[in-house]
Amino acid sequence: HTCALQTNGDIFCWGDNGQGQVGSDADPNNFGVVPGFTSVTAGPFVDVIAGAYHSCGMKDDGSVTCWGYNDDTQLDVPGTGPEEEPVVFTDIAAGDRHNCGIVDDGSILCWGSNATSKVDGHTNIGGGATPYIGPFTDLSIGKEHSCGLMEDKSILCWGKDTSGQSSVPGVE
Repeated sequence: HTCALQTNGDIFCWGDNGQGQVGSDADPNNFGVVPGFTSVTAGPFVDVIAGAYHSCGMKDDGSVTCWGYNDDTQLDVPGTGPEEEPVVFTDIAAGDRHNCGIVDDGSILCWGSNATSKVDGHTNIGGGATPYIGPFTDLSIGKEHSCGLMEDKSILCWGKDTSGQSSVPGVE
């Protein structure tokens, strides 16, 4: 599936809706453009990301909403639970079954599947939000790894590294 941000701040997604990842009540077997919006995709949003079977949107207040498949807590955005302090994001990115976001203090929080340490970088158990202390200015996520660009232009990556995707060249 694919998602796009419209000029009015609404999100429009289309393609495979087998897990509700296009944010519509349309036929889950629909592989074409899905017309209409649901309340979850009504703006104003400032960013949209698409994972394997989930999507997330970030509003101008830094709040994030996710929809679609939630088999690995990839929809459970940090700061949205009943006992949690709200989290203000400035950027978000999606992987296969995990997401990361830069928080307003410059740190990175990741949530969702931790099967290859792509969430916390050092264990294959759990899930939930794990902070990386920055300050970070950008992030990029692959299927099973995550990377952040720090303010000093250094790069930190974590997660699956079978092909060197988490090993930054020149960094020990």
